[in-house]
Parts: sequence; structure tokens; C-alpha cells
Amino acid sequence: MDPVTILVPGAWMGSWAWIPAVESLVRGGIRARTLTLSGLGRPGAPDSANAAGVTLEDHVAQVVNLIDECPTCMVNLVSHSYSAMVTVQAADRRPDRMKRLIHLAGFIPDDGDCLLDLLGLNEAEREAELESIEENQGLWAPPTGPELAGEPGLGTLDLRFLIERFRPHPGRTLTDPARLSRPASEQPTTYVSLDSSIAHPALPDAKDWTFRHMRSGHWPMLTHTKELVALLAEEVGLARV
Repeated sequence: MDPVTILVPGAWMGSWAWIPAVESLVRGGIRARTLTLSGLGRPGAPDSANAAGVTLEDHVAQVVNLIDECPTCMVNLVSHSYSAMVTVQAADRRPDRMKRLIHLAGFIPDDGDCLLDLLGLNEAEREAELESIEENQGLWAPPTGPELAGEPGLGTLDLRFLIERFRPHPGRTLTDPARLSRPASEQPTTYVSLDSSIAHPALPDAKDWTFRHMRSGHWPMLTHTKELVALLAEEVGLARV
């Protein structure tokens, strides 16, 4: 059976972020699907009222459950930014099911790390983020239009598209620690850095890691869909689409 590729959205986003890429991958003969992580559905969705109670473990369990839906399938997990925190842990739970992980500007945790540890904030900035989440009833507010205005490659239509669809992110997922039985450096991984992102992580023991770069801002699934789909198709081991 062909492997299945699961594309997991990053912070503030739902499945809508990956749908164009998924549709393109499927047209190219790659089994692909996406999902919306708990608490990030549209207003009125069953879990939207309790988004502040959603944990990092809830997101990990959601991806693990999706992997388990096809017990004979090998899996490629594609993450974006925040969701590397999720896919690294899901892969740790199901190591025998992993074909490859592909992290798009992802935050790669060690055991015990939380996302807030990896954002590169100083103490004052860290406290400001925590205060903002508390003031926002336990939710991590998405970036505003002015904050995104200088993002490389993000045109007016892309900016409007994001602002209209972003949802406040469950705040606990920033402070909950990752739990790993083995280092992420032992997972078969491709790490894709972007022009606007942090550099790829320094992992001297990463024997089965490939490092690539895209000339793109932080949301290439919107601004550089064709190029990103071609890269993903290469990395999952199938023909370029």
C-alpha cells in the first residue's frame, strides 16, 4: 500500500491552509490528507467553545489517531512552524509507522521543551506573551494585519486571506512540555528553512536528516504552492508533480 502523507497546519490555522497543496499532491498520485487541530475550527465548531482548554497532548493524540486509522500504512508527516511540536511527538509514539517527517520552518523540541522555550524570546517578551494569553482568556491571539504587512512575499490578497481565517490558538499548547522517548534527531526527517524563519536547528547527531531551503516567506503553502508541492513530492519519494 502506498504511504499516506498527512499535512498538519501550524498555529492559528485549520485544514484550509493545506487544501490547495493536498489537492495538487492528490492530482499527482500521492495519497495526502490534512486536518484541523482541536480548538482551531471555525466559530461554532464543536470544539471552538473550549479552545482554551485544548492541550498540546490533545493535538498529538489527534494526529496519532489519524495515523492509526490506517494500521497498515506507512506515513509521511508534514508540519509547519508550531505543528512540528505535534508531529515530532506523534512520530515518537508510532516510530514503526514513519516513512519521513518534513518540517517547514518547524520548532523542534527536545524532551521537556515547550514552544515558548523555542521562540527565542527574552524574559520580558516571554512574560508579555504569557500576559497576553491570560488577557485573551487562555488563547494565543493571531498576528494582526499591520504585524504581517512586512512579511516577505505576502501580497495583499494573501494577507487578507490569512487575516480572515486565522483563529486564536489554544494557549496551553505554548507552555505544555513535549514528551519524547527518543531525540527528534533520530527520526527520518527533512527540514525546510524559509527566508523569514529561524535557521535550521543544530542537530549534530541527526544522521537521517536532510536540510533544504525555500525562497519564501512564512506561508509558502499560500504564496508558493507549486514550488512547495514539488518539494514535498520529491521528499516523499515520488515523481515531481
